[in-house]
Amino acid sequence: MSIWVGALLAASQIALVVLSPGLTHAAVKDFADVAPLVGLLSASAAVGLVYMHRICAIPARLSRASPFWPMVGLGLAMRLVWFATAPPLEDDFYRYLWDGAAVASGRSPYAFSPAQAATGQSGTPPFDQLAETGRSTLKRINFPEYTSIYPGAAQLAFGAAHIVAPWSVDGLRLLFAIADVATLGIMFRLLDELNRPRMLAALYWCNPLVVFAGAATVHVDLLLGPLVLSAMFAAYRMRSIACAALLALAVGVKIWPILLAPLIARVHLDGRRYPVIAIFVFTIAAAILLAPLFAASFSDRSGLAAYAAHWQNNNAPFTWLCRLFDCVSGDDSRWTAKTLRYLSGGSAAAVAVIISMRRIEDLRDLLGRALIVAATVFYLSPAQFPWYALWFLPLAAAVQCWPLLLASVTLPAYYLFFPMAAMGERALFQNGVAILHAAPVWAWLLWRRIHDQKTLCASRA
Repeated sequence: MSIWVGALLAASQIALVVLSPGLTHAAVKDFADVAPLVGLLSASAAVGLVYMHRICAIPARLSRASPFWPMVGLGLAMRLVWFATAPPLEDDFYRYLWDGAAVASGRSPYAFSPAQAATGQSGTPPFDQLAETGRSTLKRINFPEYTSIYPGAAQLAFGAAHIVAPWSVDGLRLLFAIADVATLGIMFRLLDELNRPRMLAALYWCNPLVVFAGAATVHVDLLLGPLVLSAMFAAYRMRSIACAALLALAVGVKIWPILLAPLIARVHLDGRRYPVIAIFVFTIAAAILLAPLFAASFSDRSGLAAYAAHWQNNNAPFTWLCRLFDCVSGDDSRWTAKTLRYLSGGSAAAVAVIISMRRIEDLRDLLGRALIVAATVFYLSPAQFPWYALWFLPLAAAVQCWPLLLASVTLPAYYLFFPMAAMGERALFQNGVAILHAAPVWAWLLWRRIHDQKTLCASRA
């Protein structure tokens, strides 16, 4: 990687670390509070993306690119500068710390909400004692009236982080950094298999949004990278049981990777394999990791039920459709939002099935189709937070899908939500500003689709 580009990426992260102290939800009052963060994240991501796109456009130039080890060191440095700092703006990590403490002490994070624990309503002395020990964390958890939303594999990760460093965000950072390094290693393996230079892993490893979402704001979605990539590679290699176990773990972090199952089934059908044992392994493992969460969803304190029914942010088309349905049906917004959520989920599932119908040609084809599933889930989701891009960015980097990598540049616009909400302009954000991150990505995808169709027609003429 160019020395100047690397220096800019490192300097931008250091600048963000310097600017981040005291940057919280409550502290943000106007645009000036978040403008440096948005500008640094978007500008540095744009520079890195343009640089990589230019050298990839000239194969000879790509082959002469710097050795990948300096790139590895750069990405590691970009992450290490965030250790011993308070995560800026986001506070989901407080929930991780509480859940991890509960799991490490042998208690269920679904049994009681943080609000119940904080007020001594649990009725169990060990739980009350844990609440007293972690009171400074407990009182900072967002939506404390709800129980945990995270499945079993994520809970095990939180518990492991608590064992390493109790009540410490750096314990989470360390665990997530290990997962990130694993993602990089698997990406190297995939690039080797695809006969592509390892330098291309910089599209993920040195991506400012990935670093910010993982090392800075500490989001659990980072754990999906190594699991999803490994599951796809294991499927390609016909290692059925390993693939089943990895996919089950991914489902245990965030539920949506279950939509990759039809694609994996297609790989095995193409290879004339019928892995009954692997199906059994996946079913049992996924059930163990999900059952406690689903069992708790029947409670009126369930975080999963609340998220599925109400969470909506940074998705302007979803907001527009809700308003349109309200006008047409004359019904209340609850019914409209619920209907659209069912349609979104059903559409994502339909895409997952449809793209699995055609024979898979090679590893790139498999990764590309997995990318379609992950990106579809993201862009159909009623909530499109920047860290959710970790669902598809590792896959986009592996196959160099430039339109979807552009999301690294546009998604920081989400942080304009905080000053706009403080100024009473939440509706303006949801109906207008929230389209800014998606529109350029969709436009590029559409242009590329049209261009590919024209090229195909010309070749057949």
